[in-house]
Amino acid sequence: MNRDTAFARAVHAGWQESGLTQKEYAARLGVSQQTLWKWTTGRAYPRLPMMLRVARTLNVDPSTFLQDVA
Repeated sequence: MNRDTAFARAVHAGWQESGLTQKEYAARLGVSQQTLWKWTTGRAYPRLPMMLRVARTLNVDPSTFLQDVA
């Protein structure tokens, strides 16, 4: 798995901290389990509106997700 992006790390950490199952956490974020898996492995990224929604759900500043962007 490739969790070397700030977004993947943040989403994965939020999932671990939540204590929810993958299915429950995906539902909380409003996405499928497959989408959650892709995000946490760095294989896919959401569009900006969804990224902002994820930031609100995780209670983090959206700029946290952009730490890797040069």
